[in-house]
Amino acid sequence: MSNDELEIINPPNTLKSKVKKGGPGAINSAMLEKAEQVLANLADSYLNLVQQDLKNISAAFDEMKSGKGDQKKVLDTIFRISHDMKGQGGSFGYNLVTSVGTNCAG
Repeated sequence: MSNDELEIINPPNTLKSKVKKGGPGAINSAMLEKAEQVLANLADSYLNLVQQDLKNISAAFDEMKSGKGDQKKVLDTIFRISHDMKGQGGSFGYNLVTSVGTNCAG
């Protein structure tokens, strides 16, 4: 495929329109601080969580290799775990986890 056959599509960013700026249910600084505290508390246990994720993804991979069971369900499990790891890595300061996940996902 040549460059003149490529079409770049930039979808609109509609997230901004979904975040309330005032009134009931709006995001405020107290809510943001609470969310940041929850993330900080989770960061302490992230390494334990990711070790369990690695065990779970390894078990799912072994099940996939065996050819037994619902292969689509197993593949969905592998995708979900790896997707979560990719997102959580950077959130907790483990950017390499996110980088590897991004590069493997393509």
